[in-house]
Amino acid sequence: LEAEAEAVTRIASTGGIPESIAHEAHRRVEEEQRRLIRQPFEALEVNPRDLLSQISFFQELPEDELGDIVENLISRPVRPGETIIRQGDRGASLFLIASGVVAVLRRIDNEPPKRIASLYTGDFFGEMAILTSSPRNATVQAVSAGQIYELMKRDVDALTRTCPSLHEALVSALADRKNANTGTSEAIS
Repeated sequence: LEAEAEAVTRIASTGGIPESIAHEAHRRVEEEQRRLIRQPFEALEVNPRDLLSQISFFQELPEDELGDIVENLISRPVRPGETIIRQGDRGASLFLIASGVVAVLRRIDNEPPKRIASLYTGDFFGEMAILTSSPRNATVQAVSAGQIYELMKRDVDALTRTCPSLHEALVSALADRKNANTGTSEAIS
């Protein structure tokens, strides 16, 4: 739904569809979002190994290393509006989205936070904190109910001693995120 709303906005801004149609499409998306939010949250069963195989920087890891990572994942349900990480806080973990949608918000100076990205099932965030121990450079909030997995820095540090390809994969993912982000030169930490 978030992707649909973003696509409608993008197409309407270029004149690809009339404003009346864009307005109606946004109204339907918002109505569906309200309907979904009212549903009771139930824990979603997601196989962590399957999730890892969907995430680019884990795809190249040997099977035994994936097993070591799965053992260290902490499952967390999230509710709409819940803040997962807050800009400026110290970062000590990486997050993988098993289900749901999150919004990435960044505050610059004293301006209100601006939404700079939406992340979906199979996406990740917080990788810079794992590598640099720097403060979080964005706030991430759940848009919908879902499930995330958290991988603590201390566990990653221990895993990289026995799984050196994990460190290489994280460094590569950080570089890819920096290159992919438009309007910012930073990864989401």
